[in-house]
Amino acid sequence: MDVIYGSKFDQKLYVLRGDTGAKIWSYTLSHQIDASPAVADVDGDGVMDIVLGDKNGKVYALSGPEAKNKAKDFLLNPQMQTGSEA
Repeated sequence: MDVIYGSKFDQKLYVLRGDTGAKIWSYTLSHQIDASPAVADVDGDGVMDIVLGDKNGKVYALSGPEAKNKAKDFLLNPQMQTGSEA
């Protein structure tokens, strides 16, 4: 079983081999990670996706070992990006 680790210090999500701890892949977010990653097949393609959010309100849906971001422009609260108060 692989390990998924989000680091708020370098803004990266890491996927590590569970047996050795070796890095399989990583993905750099635009801002500090602000949520625990969740794993599910969001698009029904049979490949598990990793969904998480950053401190600026952006939600990422990363697919497979290529870490292709499927939710690149989706924001939970667009006002958060501009720094406006809700």
